[in-house]
Amino acid sequence: VSAVIKRFSKTAEIPKQVTSPGSLGVEIKIVYPELRPSSGKDPAVEAINAAILEAILSEDESKSQTKSIDQFMENFVTEFKSAIKENPEMMGGWALEIEVKIRHVDEVLFCVETTTYSFTGGAHPNTNVSYRVFSMKSGTEVKLPEIVPLEKIPALTRIAEKEFRRVREVKPNESLQDLGFTFEKNEFALNGNFLVSK
Repeated sequence: VSAVIKRFSKTAEIPKQVTSPGSLGVEIKIVYPELRPSSGKDPAVEAINAAILEAILSEDESKSQTKSIDQFMENFVTEFKSAIKENPEMMGGWALEIEVKIRHVDEVLFCVETTTYSFTGGAHPNTNVSYRVFSMKSGTEVKLPEIVPLEKIPALTRIAEKEFRRVREVKPNESLQDLGFTFEKNEFALNGNFLVSK
């Protein structure tokens, strides 16, 4: 299996009727891998490619049923133009960057990291990082209990909490909730956003 990196970009200027001197346009950048089977068709590869594309298109906040990257970008530009027509004094432009990187691949697993940066007005942009692990045999997404046996989850949770506290300089006896972290019952827990890196 090999991969081709697909790159899409689009820019648009502000509508001509908007005269606010500080207004900018819109810029979109989308980068993601598309797997290619070594020969013939590979249902697992097709499933992984479809899942990656579907995740990108799910970022479209317009009401249309987006079926392609080009349509997604066009919808984003349309939303921007509509917003700036409604609010001509809006300062700053809109931006959207989605980058999917391959983080690990072997005969069993294919792992990607997706970074999404968006700014659509307001006080600050939003950035999100997510991970997905796929089976190279079936193309389906792999969940943590499929890699770590259920009886080992408590031990992994203890290791993860220790690292979580170390990185954030939180003492073992300090309450996570008091420091602004939101865990159910104020108890550290693993989530489904994980990566296999080796």
